[in-house]
Amino acid sequence: MLDLPVKQKSKIRLTEAELIAQLSVRSNLGFRALYDMYYQAIYAIIITYQKPGSHCKDIIQDIVIKIFQNFDHYNPQKARFYTWLIAVVRNHCLDLTKSKHYKKSIRTRMSYDEIPEHTHLKHHLSTSAQIDTIGVAELVSRLPATYRTAIQTVYYQGNSHTEAADKLNWSLGTVKTRVRLAIRQLKFQGPI
Repeated sequence: MLDLPVKQKSKIRLTEAELIAQLSVRSNLGFRALYDMYYQAIYAIIITYQKPGSHCKDIIQDIVIKIFQNFDHYNPQKARFYTWLIAVVRNHCLDLTKSKHYKKSIRTRMSYDEIPEHTHLKHHLSTSAQIDTIGVAELVSRLPATYRTAIQTVYYQGNSHTEAADKLNWSLGTVKTRVRLAIRQLKFQGPI
């Protein structure tokens, strides 16, 4: 009997318009394409709020299901799909960090630094956390210090402009201006 190699499932790639059409009719193809196309981008955002680990896969699945089930909330006149997706991911992560369950699990979860050096687990964790991200952190690190601080406080820490102004002891107008200028500068930096 001839043994044929098992064909691995290839990743599904659709244009944004095709993906939106598939998601709007809640097709299985749309769900799989959403996961395949945006897995790394979602993961890159999650690890800015959480330590990398196996629980991140669960969070990614929760987010993809949430986007799929609530796709009717997407409005193409307000934002591009990717922008809306990023907002959903960020809001989900913020909701998680504010939840009682998350705060309790943080206290009981062993940190990476507490794992004994001689175990194979530490090596596995350090290599599995090395992924190809979209490079936003690198682009933000190139910004001037005031812009970088504004972006990190508003987007990475999830503060509103008013909360950021209070935290940074800046006026509200200063926070809004620096965030706007930082975003403008990020647009013109181009790929890494």
